[in-house]
Amino acid sequence: MDSAVEIQGLGKKFDLPLKPSGGLYSFLPERLLPKAHYEDFWALRDVNLTIPKARMMGIIGRNGSGKSTLLKIIAGILKPTHGTITTHGSVAALLELGAGFHEELSGMENIFLNAAILGLSRKEIKKILPSIIEFSGLERFLYTPIRHYSTGMQARLGFSIAINMNPDILLVDEVISVGDREFQSKCISKIAEFRSQGRTIVLVTHDIDMANFVCDELVWLESGQVRSTGPSGQVAHEYRSHIFETLSRDVPSGDRIPSQTRQNPVILHGRFLDEKGEEKTSFIYEQNATLEIPYDTGGEALERPGVRVVVTRHDNLVVAEIDSADHGFAPEKLKGKGTILIHFRPLLFLKSKYDVSIVLYHRDHPEKVYDTRMRLDEFEISVLKGAQRPGLIAHVPCEWVIRGAHLSNSGDRFKASTNK
Repeated sequence: MDSAVEIQGLGKKFDLPLKPSGGLYSFLPERLLPKAHYEDFWALRDVNLTIPKARMMGIIGRNGSGKSTLLKIIAGILKPTHGTITTHGSVAALLELGAGFHEELSGMENIFLNAAILGLSRKEIKKILPSIIEFSGLERFLYTPIRHYSTGMQARLGFSIAINMNPDILLVDEVISVGDREFQSKCISKIAEFRSQGRTIVLVTHDIDMANFVCDELVWLESGQVRSTGPSGQVAHEYRSHIFETLSRDVPSGDRIPSQTRQNPVILHGRFLDEKGEEKTSFIYEQNATLEIPYDTGGEALERPGVRVVVTRHDNLVVAEIDSADHGFAPEKLKGKGTILIHFRPLLFLKSKYDVSIVLYHRDHPEKVYDTRMRLDEFEISVLKGAQRPGLIAHVPCEWVIRGAHLSNSGDRFKASTNK
């Protein structure tokens, strides 16, 4: 078998209680309401999915898209309303923070309880107990009741139990993000080791950057249905683009956010110019460009102004935040009409579409904003150097050197460039 999980025509329906219109029904608990006071809610509908063995599959999507429901069905906690699901091998699940824990029991007692719920015998638990304790790093707190554990400590203990069961398929729902950076690094290293042993991991997360980094493939769920599935970089790019388009409906391009102190705009507009000083919205990678920002203070003097420029890719990923104070631009005041020019020599953004937001603020009191323009200008970069994989944010020129006994002291040098 090349697949760890096979899902065909999967659907899951829940009964969603309706608010009683009044009368006697308004005093009844939900479980006693007649069928007429419920409506069908399909958390999942017509899901077809194959999860390959020895791979890491990430499931992404907004709240309520059906991610956790799908994971619980794979784990066997919920039964589908229709469709089939087949798993090949043993399954361990870490679905909710503290699931299987009893807050009055100690950490040690909860290890035995949680592992027993997951199907291990007492003899098997004792065998893996040292590994659980070592990985969790909670040896000092093993005899402390769980109710005194922080959320991060509970995540440590729960993940340590699940990962040390050595299942063929590990299901993880968000809990890695609860731990601190050190523990997250340990989890990712352990997952890499887990994968090298030919095991399968299914991860639900809202952290798109982490999912893109650690997962081989992503599944994007939208309203209980599979919207997209494929390589992690491709699906993450599609998901970000969708979110950005949704947000764009709320904040149209070029909109101004009024400051607390001024009603009239200071930033008149923003536009990109080429080397000839002509307005342009399309550039080639490494071409010189200038961002022109005309301003008008209306006769008022703006004390110690600073300018922040935020460049956002079309899928809502912020790729650069440029602050004038970091580049020696620090005038004591702005008064009247004028133009601020920011020269990019060269422009190093990769092939994509971008827009620019501009914030004019007081350098000593950044909370005092003179003016803000959201997505004021849009420009596009094209690259002549071959194909570019989706999702990349930087092009890093570099030089490669090979040194060895059979080579000269200087080594053989190869000029190349690497996408990263």
